[in-house]
Amino acid sequence: MAFYILLATATFIAALIQGVSGFAFGMILVSILPHFMMYTQAIALSSLLGVILTGINAWTYHEYTVWKLLPAVTFSYILCARIGIWILTTTAASAVWNKVLGLLLMIWAVYVLYINGQVSIKPTAKNGILWGALGGTLSGLFGMAPIMVFYFLAVTSGKNSYMGSLQMFFFIGGSFDIFFRFQSGMVTLDVIKTASFALIFVLAGFIS
Repeated sequence: MAFYILLATATFIAALIQGVSGFAFGMILVSILPHFMMYTQAIALSSLLGVILTGINAWTYHEYTVWKLLPAVTFSYILCARIGIWILTTTAASAVWNKVLGLLLMIWAVYVLYINGQVSIKPTAKNGILWGALGGTLSGLFGMAPIMVFYFLAVTSGKNSYMGSLQMFFFIGGSFDIFFRFQSGMVTLDVIKTASFALIFVLAGFIS
């Protein structure tokens, strides 16, 4: 019972923040869920709920999507996400991923506090491929890719084009991510049942 109360609270808050900022849903869940579930199942649950949420956001802002920014970064992201998931499935018994995840979250905190707003990126295909590769690898291993926020903030102008492009990118990439996790066996019946319960609170948080 305690787990479900925690899950309901965490998913509600994460969805609320995601609806406003366009990211952070996965970051919040993967910082909590691995303490109560197998690491691979926690990542799968976060990814499954995340793709539903970003799908809603992508539709909401679809008219503002800058489509020309997506092909290179999305293809690279999907390819490297598949590689990351393969690495995770072959090393899932290792406790190292929890430690690396903690380090990654600390690096993100340092960035937000001291570096945010100082990254300049040109919207070239080369940059899209490089950033997509990094983001896809992080997503495959950790179920989140906050690094992509840097990219889309830098290559878009205005909140609407940022939200439209980022959410469409996350929805397309996340859809492939979930397909790969189904293939790898990470998305189990228990994960689907838990996601069905949590989805109520995800939607509640999003519309609040």
